[in-house]
Amino acid sequence: MKPFFVAALCFLSTMAVAQTTDFYITAPLPGTVYKAGQSATLTWLNGVDTEVDVNLLVGNDPATMVNSAYSFTIPDGSDEEFTVVIPADLDSTKSYAFQFSYLSNGATKNVFSGSFVVTGGKTPIASGSGSGSAAQSASVTVAPSLPASVVPTAVSSRASVAAPSAISAPSSAVSHASTPVSSASPKIASSPAPSASVSVPAEGAASKMHYTLALVCAPVILAMLL
Repeated sequence: MKPFFVAALCFLSTMAVAQTTDFYITAPLPGTVYKAGQSATLTWLNGVDTEVDVNLLVGNDPATMVNSAYSFTIPDGSDEEFTVVIPADLDSTKSYAFQFSYLSNGATKNVFSGSFVVTGGKTPIASGSGSGSAAQSASVTVAPSLPASVVPTAVSSRASVAAPSAISAPSSAVSHASTPVSSASPKIASSPAPSASVSVPAEGAASKMHYTLALVCAPVILAMLL
């Protein structure tokens, strides 16, 4: 029984507010769904016999909705209903609401409908396609950079190989140049050796001849002395 009394109390409170509030909007209520490009009827209670400027608000949060590009005027607010055509190009991912603005005792008052959604409207392009194009452009820019990173590596490797060869070439030339010098010096040093070997046999032959003459002449000398 308690839920019934609570519901009845809420209904009576709502009716009391509706009876005392100008332009108490009964359609659209929160959660209403309209189809883009089709007609929709706005209804309210306690309308005032005056012009009403209506702005279409847009946003995902009813508390932070802003004016869209659409607005219209209700000639007589006391009619308590008005039919409009929902624009066909509304974003189906957004929420919408109507703002009623009217003059009361020389002051502008604003009343807001419940938020509603629209089906069959415009759907924005998914952000995934944008990221895909970014990924594609990134791959195109990365591809040329690969040869650039390879070329310096090849150049540096050549430089490291060519440097030792350039350095080793003079050392080998020096070693080759020093070899003839060392081989030439023994030839110069050995050249006196043949002259020495020639003089030695000549001196030996002279002494041998003197010895032979001494042997031959010795008896003759002895005979003369005797």
